[in-house]
Amino acid sequence: MNQSEKHKRRKPSGWPSVMSLSLVMFILSIWGISILAFDSLVKNMVEETNLDIYFVEQTTEEDITAFILAQEKSPVIKKSVYISQEQGFEEFMQDESNTEMLDFVSAETLPKSIELYFKAAEDMGSIMSQKAKELKSNPLIEDVVYNPNLVKTVTKNVRIAQFILLGACFIFIVVAIGLIQSSTRLSIFAKRFIIKSMQLLGATNGFIVRPFITKYIGFAIIAFLLAISLTLGLVLLVNQTWPKVIDWNLYLNAVDYGKAALIFGSIATFGVLLAIICVWLSTRKYLRTKLENLY
Repeated sequence: MNQSEKHKRRKPSGWPSVMSLSLVMFILSIWGISILAFDSLVKNMVEETNLDIYFVEQTTEEDITAFILAQEKSPVIKKSVYISQEQGFEEFMQDESNTEMLDFVSAETLPKSIELYFKAAEDMGSIMSQKAKELKSNPLIEDVVYNPNLVKTVTKNVRIAQFILLGACFIFIVVAIGLIQSSTRLSIFAKRFIIKSMQLLGATNGFIVRPFITKYIGFAIIAFLLAISLTLGLVLLVNQTWPKVIDWNLYLNAVDYGKAALIFGSIATFGVLLAIICVWLSTRKYLRTKLENLY
């Protein structure tokens, strides 16, 4: 090997650009996963919240059956659970706070009741309030009990957590975009003489930039696959380390796959556009630079 070959300049590596793009898309993927997880959490908590409906003493089993069938036809109702007097008494006895009252309460003294569960919706608090008001006017119903502030409190806290996470993601993304721009400039800098030579031979700017854009689109695709792999790996690690943090069956059943596809499709598109913009800005710099200023 001669001296010139030994000191031959190494070809610039594309991995810094790939890793920088991957970092941005990894952060965005974590945010996307958090959106889906928070939505899943809210949906499950909303659908586990119910109205407790107590019937007057004269209500018959036929009346209750007809009432349940009528309610389950409503588009906002997910299901209803009938609680007989015997079941109600068993639940009453299992509550330790009711120990002192057992001598005064029997199955016959407790009212028949049902638990009414709702399908998750945007304005769940208003829907439940309206439904409770409607049911209280029914002559068969003695009382309707529910927590009107639970859904609003959960939704509010989840939104606050999402905005905090979004702010943290934004800071990391700004730093990562700076890294992408730097790595892209270094890569293009090594080929500045090739760019200028092509320009002097009459090549158009579009012709010169096109190979770089194609190359960096490939980098963005690799970075997206790497980011998704890292995100799934992190989720699996959390699940193995803290099994109770993520209930996979509950999460997968509640997740909105249309929204998931939209989020991750947008992340992939953002990564590709970011790569194209960085390449275009870096290449344009050398297209505008005079030959004597390249040294």
